[in-house]
Amino acid sequence: MKRTLQGSKSTKTPLPNTDTMNQPVQNADPNQINEIQNIMNHYGGKSETELMDELRQARQAGAIDPNELANVAQRLAPMLTPEQQQRLLYVMQQLQ
Repeated sequence: MKRTLQGSKSTKTPLPNTDTMNQPVQNADPNQINEIQNIMNHYGGKSETELMDELRQARQAGAIDPNELANVAQRLAPMLTPEQQQRLLYVMQQLQ
């Protein structure tokens, strides 16, 4: 049986303008972009357990300020889905 898009919901949301989406990247500092790429390469292949271990070690070493971490989590939470909020809460509890 062939599927069609007939009867599917249409969002009528215009596609984003890719020229304006690329603007911040074009204006970004190349050193900053390289640093972000290095961080992504470093953490990209790690498991959840490895990432949590690194976060715990950073917290114990004093590299993570608990007040600043709570502030960031509070600002992020409204932008997350309920599932993501639960995950954020779990991570925050693990770091206390």
